[in-house]
Amino acid sequence: MSASPSDPSSASPRVLHMPGNRAQPPGRNSVWTSWRNSIITVVLAGLAAFLGAHLGSRRVAPPPVPLSERVYEVLNESMDLTDQQRSAIRSIGARYTPEREKLRMQSRALNVQIARLMAEEQTFGPKTSAAIDELQLVMGERLKLSLQYMLEVREVLTPEQREFFDRRVAEEASMSR
Repeated sequence: MSASPSDPSSASPRVLHMPGNRAQPPGRNSVWTSWRNSIITVVLAGLAAFLGAHLGSRRVAPPPVPLSERVYEVLNESMDLTDQQRSAIRSIGARYTPEREKLRMQSRALNVQIARLMAEEQTFGPKTSAAIDELQLVMGERLKLSLQYMLEVREVLTPEQREFFDRRVAEEASMSR
């Protein structure tokens, strides 16, 4: 069966003879179009990568929350606490929260003071040194308070729960900075 030139099914698939259609057979222009599209794709991908890296680097991760402030969350997510244990742990937390907040605010204020003093003294001067010593005392008090809190919470737990809690504390300590 031979196709006649007037038969529309015999038209070359490379060239469409429709009005307004400017498709061309493969050749020099299609190579240029292919290269142009590749270059545009590479430029757009590079631009997207640059913007993603730039915007991603500007995003600040929230500071990690110390375990002592997440004890209830850690215990509740992995342990079956009784209502009595939950109540006792909440009560312990409520007693420690005011002092913890006071020490946290002192730490922040001392950090600001240290930055100001270093700018003022332009060296590691006596005022800066005294402020750092004071900050170390406050941080030591925060650590003691956290340990007392965790030890008190630990007393509310069963021996099996204590074992789990101790393991989680050790894991968290090994991952902290």
